[in-house]
Amino acid sequence: MTQIGGIILAAGESRRFGGRKQLAEISGKSLLRHAIDAVGGACTDRPFVVLGAYHNEIAPHIADVAMVIVNLEWSQGMGTSIVAGIHAIKNHTTEFDGAMIAVCDQICLKEADYRKLVAAFDGSSIVATAYPDGLGVPAIFPRSMWDDLAKLDGATGAKKLVNHSGRKVTAVALPNATIDIDTRQNLVSVMSEF
Repeated sequence: MTQIGGIILAAGESRRFGGRKQLAEISGKSLLRHAIDAVGGACTDRPFVVLGAYHNEIAPHIADVAMVIVNLEWSQGMGTSIVAGIHAIKNHTTEFDGAMIAVCDQICLKEADYRKLVAAFDGSSIVATAYPDGLGVPAIFPRSMWDDLAKLDGATGAKKLVNHSGRKVTAVALPNATIDIDTRQNLVSVMSEF
C-alpha cells in the first residue's frame, strides 16, 4: 500500500485577512482543523502542519491531531515552509512514498478530493491539481523529488517544480480547489456551503 505523508502549510500572517486566518471558524471548526481532518483522512498518518506567524497561539489547538513543525523563517516565503515540512517528513519513522503538499485555506476541499490525488499517484510522477492557468497544490511529490523540494528558496513555492521540473505530471481536476480564503469577506461568502 502506498504511504503518503501530508504537509499542510499554515505559516503565514494572513495580512489580507487581518491575522490568524488559521483559527477562523466555519461550522464550529477552524479552517486549519478542516484541512487537518480532510488531509489526514486521505494520508497515511496525522499530517504535518507547518506553522510560523502566531505559532504559539495556533499550536495548542492542533497538537492532538497533527504533528506541528515551527518554521521560524516563515516571513521569507512559502518555500521555507515547504523545506521545513520536507525535512520533517524525511526524518519521520514512516517510510513515505510521497508527500502531499496542501494549504490550510482551501476550505471547500474535502477528504474525497485529497483521496483523488492519492488514487492518481503512481510512486514516481507528480500529481497536481489542475487550474485554468496551470497546475498547483494540493500536489503529491514522489520521494525521488524531496531533495529538490528541500532546496527551494523562500520566495519559490512548489508551483515551479510542478510546472517546470521536466517530470511527468498527472493533472487532477478538483473544482473545489478554486475557492480559498484570503479575506474575511471570502470567509463569509463560503459559510452558506457548510
